[in-house]
Amino acid sequence: MDGDPSVQSMITASLGGRVELTKTSGDASVTEGDGDYSLEGAVYGVYDGGGSLVAKMTTDVSGHATTDGKVANGTYTVKEISAPAGYVLSNEEYQVTVSGHDAGVDASDQPVTVRLKLVKTDSETVGTDPQGAVPLDGAVYEATYEQNGQEKTVTATTEGGEATFEGIPLGTVTVREVQAPEDYLLDTERHTFEVSADTAGHDSAVYELTPDGDFAEQVERGDLELVKVADSTQQRLAGVPFKVTSKTTGESHVIVTDANGQASTAANWNLHTQDTDGGTARSGVWFGASEPDDARGALPYDTYAVEEQRCDANADRALIPAFDVSVYKDSTTVQLGTLTDDEGPAIGTEATDASDGDHSVDAKGNATISDDVTYTGLTPGREYKLVGTLMDKETGKAVQREGGDVTAEATFTPAAASGVATVTFEFDASGLAGHDVVAFEELSQGSKQVATHADIDDEGQTVQVAPPTPQIGTTATDADDGDHEAVTDDSATINDEVSYTGLTPGQEYQLTGTLMDKQTGGPVKSGGKTVASTVSFVPDSADGTQTVTFTFDGADLAGHDLVAFESLSTGGQEVAAHADIDDEGQTVNLTVPHSGETPEKGTPSSNLPQTGDDALWDAAACALGAAGCAACVVGLARRRRGELEKTADNAPEEGEE
Repeated sequence: MDGDPSVQSMITASLGGRVELTKTSGDASVTEGDGDYSLEGAVYGVYDGGGSLVAKMTTDVSGHATTDGKVANGTYTVKEISAPAGYVLSNEEYQVTVSGHDAGVDASDQPVTVRLKLVKTDSETVGTDPQGAVPLDGAVYEATYEQNGQEKTVTATTEGGEATFEGIPLGTVTVREVQAPEDYLLDTERHTFEVSADTAGHDSAVYELTPDGDFAEQVERGDLELVKVADSTQQRLAGVPFKVTSKTTGESHVIVTDANGQASTAANWNLHTQDTDGGTARSGVWFGASEPDDARGALPYDTYAVEEQRCDANADRALIPAFDVSVYKDSTTVQLGTLTDDEGPAIGTEATDASDGDHSVDAKGNATISDDVTYTGLTPGREYKLVGTLMDKETGKAVQREGGDVTAEATFTPAAASGVATVTFEFDASGLAGHDVVAFEELSQGSKQVATHADIDDEGQTVQVAPPTPQIGTTATDADDGDHEAVTDDSATINDEVSYTGLTPGQEYQLTGTLMDKQTGGPVKSGGKTVASTVSFVPDSADGTQTVTFTFDGADLAGHDLVAFESLSTGGQEVAAHADIDDEGQTVNLTVPHSGETPEKGTPSSNLPQTGDDALWDAAACALGAAGCAACVVGLARRRRGELEKTADNAPEEGEE
């Protein structure tokens, strides 16, 4: 009985078997080489058909687990009781059947990743509301962390004041700002965050990390300064108030001139923290909801209206009309200069293309813009300086070239109070197609700014950078030798090399050439059809060349000048043409063949004498030297066929006279 195989099988089956489990990561690209994730320590339960727990098993460092003893034969459910470090608890259930042998289960858990959300705030408002005319959108951040044993860097840009990084593994992540929002200062701090497996827990596949207050931005701030004098006496006026109002928020404060007629919002004049916004000549000024800071300018980036207020000092004088001034650089004091009752110096500008005087330049290579600055109220004989900055209307920022602003300046000494001075901007207009550039001007006398003209919407200050106008030029030559002379025969070929500029790379164009007869002024006909040719091409660059080839019967055109006319089109619209009947570069002259070669006997002939037809060429030469040579040449050509048949057999051998 003991040796009976059937009995042995029954005994083995009655013993049951162990349940074994092999655990893996649900995303190895996240967990590979990352010590924050572990396959060790996952606890699984083995449940019978009634739902009772019959056994537990715990995974080792390799993710392997087995029941301590065998379980009876049957079908069981295996499910996770607790997840290992860095993984989400799985709710998946695995079915396994034990039938006298060990039974295996393959299981996996999804690793926990971090979603890092940066909420952008204004450091002064201590909230998501920006100050003045500036947004919090557009900040660019880099997040750096280790993944799969490699350092990885990704970027995100704030929208709605927020930027989000997804799929960051557990561990350490470092965040830094690489581009501040427009008109905010760059945050140079490196922000480091640590998310451990214990912190992340096992409940969710994504751990939400939203740091509080770490990503505040400091707005650019500046100051204003002015001097108030009486126009007639040049006496400095004390106690004159000027109201300064934000054009965006409507917030306003008053600055008051001191005994020397001077007023300033700068902290080195009156501390911002001293009697803030008290409205006296000794009061500090501060705009915004934050606490006054003597280390910063009083006015956030914005446009402000400056308006003189009525007081005893100006009771008998006309007030200066309100004017706007922009604070657009950090830690800079805008000098408003000397303000007199007649408004003092004033400037207006007219910017044009230096080459033709219009308000448009081509977006190719170097461009020159002349800005004619009209001034009034200057003191004759004093030296003044104009400093211009070319602004991009689309961005509101200065045009950048070679790492800096596009600027220009001019120094002059006016002979009269009113006149015109010119500032010239030279810059590379490439890459600015479709943009409007606006010339801003500042006028100073000595160290004092006395007038500005900076209106981004002023059409007179504006020059459009237009896409280059396509242009073509052509050079027509004999296809055989590349010169401007071709021999008349029944299969003449002329190549017209067309040079072009100002095309759009990647766009399909068509060149259509027509061969014109200069003598008739009409198109050349071959076989009753106009000799024309069309070539389609897609340029790789804005400038280049393209060849159009004409093949035609020119046997009857001896002595004629043929001129290649070209038309360039795209999308069915002509964009350029070159059609000059007197252009020598477009012209090829058709001539009769020169003597010196003898045609083979029996070779079909054309309308013109062949090489070796000496007698005929002598006659032709005589006729060409006399009056009425053109008629003779035509006559010779017409008689050639019959005469050649008579002389071809008697043509001299090479070397014979």
